[in-house]
Amino acid sequence: MDTRLGKTGLSVMALICLIRCGSSDASTTTSSRADLAATQAIELSGMNNSDPALLPVMGQAVYAGYATLDIPGLGAQIGDLDLAMTFGTTQGTVSGEIGQFDDLDGSLSIGGGRLLRGADPRTGFAFGADLDGTLTDASGDWHIVGEINGDFRGRDQDGITAV
Repeated sequence: MDTRLGKTGLSVMALICLIRCGSSDASTTTSSRADLAATQAIELSGMNNSDPALLPVMGQAVYAGYATLDIPGLGAQIGDLDLAMTFGTTQGTVSGEIGQFDDLDGSLSIGGGRLLRGADPRTGFAFGADLDGTLTDASGDWHIVGEINGDFRGRDQDGITAV
C-alpha cells in the first residue's frame, strides 16, 4: 500500500446539520452536493456556538451532513458525514463515519471522541475525535490520520461545525 498522506497536509472541514435537515441520496450529483454543502455552511455560520456546559446530560444526538476534505493534488472532496454524540453528566462520546466521496473509494472512521464540557464557547472546541481511514483513487491509496474538532451550533444544538 502506498501511504501518501498522514496528519500533515490534510485539512478537514465538516459541515453537519441534524438528520431532519436531510442527507444526500444516490441520485444527487456532484455539483448539487457541493451546493448543498455550501448551503449548510451558510446556514450554520448564522447560528451562535452553543455553550458546552449546557449540553444535555443524557441521551444521544445523531447528525448527518457533508464533510469537505482538501487533499493536496486532488482538491476538495465532498463526502457524506454521519456523526453520533452520546451525552453523559461529566463526559460523552463522539463517533461516526465520512464516506461516499465523489471521486474516492473508501471511508474514514471517527472514533475516540470526547465532549469538552468545560470549553469556552468563544475560544475552544466543544468536542474532538480521531479520524482514520484509507481513501483510494486511480493513482493509489491515501491513508489519512488526523482529528476533527468542533462546536455545537444554535440554542438547541441544531447543528455542528468542525475542522
